[in-house]
Amino acid sequence: ALVVVGDGSPSSSGTADAPILLHDCFVRVYAERTAPQPAVATTMLWVRADHVVVDHAWLWRADHDSTAHFTDGENPVQHALEVDGRFVTVYGLFAEHTLGDLTRWRGEDGAVFLYQSELQYDAPPPVWPHLGYNVTARHHRALGVGVYCYFFDEVTVHEGIHAADASGIVHSFTHLLDGGGAIQSVINGRGGAVSATGQGSYVCSS
Repeated sequence: ALVVVGDGSPSSSGTADAPILLHDCFVRVYAERTAPQPAVATTMLWVRADHVVVDHAWLWRADHDSTAHFTDGENPVQHALEVDGRFVTVYGLFAEHTLGDLTRWRGEDGAVFLYQSELQYDAPPPVWPHLGYNVTARHHRALGVGVYCYFFDEVTVHEGIHAADASGIVHSFTHLLDGGGAIQSVINGRGGAVSATGQGSYVCSS
């Protein structure tokens, strides 16, 4: 990972009274087209510590430069954010264009307030088998979770969001900006498909 918070041990964690704070965290995977080496990463931000507060993070696999869009998986990175720590809270999380699940949240008792994501523009057809927001923790809260898509090809995604227990996720939605393909459901198979330019689908509570 490009940025790692903690090592999974108690000594590397914050506390409820004194959490670890990250402010305005911007991580980008990008290389000039003429660079001798490609930009390659597995994860942009990996939170392994407990009791962490992130205030605004933009995690971006570069999808374009000043001349054109990148295609064929250039600037490869699998995940924008992975969370294994407990009691991790993020205010304003923006994740874009990774080749796998944009966010993977495994740590218990986490919370996100405002999540905006865009799936991989250059996803290979016919099916992109990943998620914009993937929560395997049993106790998780999120308010305002949005997954957008703009596929260059006819690509289908089964759902934008999946959660082991979706009861804590409120106001989730998907939106097709332009391009081809579709997201078939919003969260855990609920919510209508988006398959036309400008179309959105909402699930107010899960």
